[in-house]
Amino acid sequence: MENTPDDSGGILSRLRRALFLEESDPPLSRMLSGLRSLQACKDASLAGEPETRLLAVCRLAEFGPEAIGGLEIACHDDTGEVRAAALVFLTTIDPSGVSDTLALAQDDPLEMVVQAAEYAHEWAVLHSHTQGTPGSQRPQVVVSTAVSQPAAPMSLDPVPIRTRMDVSVSNELSVNDGTVTFRIRVSNDTQGPITDVDVRLLAYPADSLRPVDGTVRTVPRIGPGEARSVTFEMSATRECIEGEIVPLVVFTDVDGQRASAPAGNCTVRTFFERLEPLNISPSEEATLLRAMKGWSREHEVPVDPVTMFEAIRDMLDRCNLHTFDCKTRRESSVLMASLKAAGTGSYTGLKVVLHVLMVGDLVSKKCQLQIHTMSDAPEVLQTAASEFYQRISACVLMTA
Repeated sequence: MENTPDDSGGILSRLRRALFLEESDPPLSRMLSGLRSLQACKDASLAGEPETRLLAVCRLAEFGPEAIGGLEIACHDDTGEVRAAALVFLTTIDPSGVSDTLALAQDDPLEMVVQAAEYAHEWAVLHSHTQGTPGSQRPQVVVSTAVSQPAAPMSLDPVPIRTRMDVSVSNELSVNDGTVTFRIRVSNDTQGPITDVDVRLLAYPADSLRPVDGTVRTVPRIGPGEARSVTFEMSATRECIEGEIVPLVVFTDVDGQRASAPAGNCTVRTFFERLEPLNISPSEEATLLRAMKGWSREHEVPVDPVTMFEAIRDMLDRCNLHTFDCKTRRESSVLMASLKAAGTGSYTGLKVVLHVLMVGDLVSKKCQLQIHTMSDAPEVLQTAASEFYQRISACVLMTA
């Protein structure tokens, strides 16, 4: 069964770990221990869970031309992430013989595979130019206009399996309304310079973000003890942005060998910045809710109920929601509150309603929260509820 985009983040994380051979991950180490021979990798690439097949494809690439047959089969795997990896690895091994395989990718249902085919084609063309042989006719690979083309090609070397721990990478993510900024800092702690530093985004939430200026940045040289930063700006195309940004940092070390540095993935989850308050009355609520689906989550928070109530009311406003119903009631040492707020999307016009119920004990200073999210776009329900809770808990626990 085809993996959905929501499933790809975990599999891509395993791909990255497999590329870098992070032996500190015990489950990964156990899986890799069974993939020592060419035949074992071929067998594993045909069966098992998606992560097993993905690791087998990564291992196959180490066997060079002997792995071509196995990688060609993996290009037709049921899981899109395996297909994408096999396509790229196959191209690094046999760049002159993959045009037919690349052409098939134009009809692939997963955008990631189409992007991989486009990158692989550019790699093959550049390789043919550097080898002094004429490039073949470009296959008609269709790439969504929602994804920018790479600003520069990645190194023409095969995917490196050498990892340098003395080159450190840190990243920083910021969200500002319709723009997500991902900044990567590469620090050279080696005794010599590193050159041709390629920083590439292997994956990002492509269904909701569009890179403004490509997915590759190149730094010509970073001297010993120096650091350089690169920035990727991505514009939002939808209200709900959730997924993993997976970077890759590759460079040439002082020995002239291509190597990689562990770059670390970054999770992005943002929704409310792209909403506008929706002014409805309680009487209009029933009509609106008939077209919606809902999802709830409950939490216990060790915070004074009065503080919690005020924080909820303020946070609904800061989340660009219009509070159209607010009720409170006190019975003995218990404070109860019900708040309802609505918003509409700035991009697709989706509608969302948050109903927050609070029951707080004024003596023990604890609150029970229920966050019920309703929307005519069901895919945003869990993100909206989770993000609201994270914001409210960070606010009250910081001030408690």
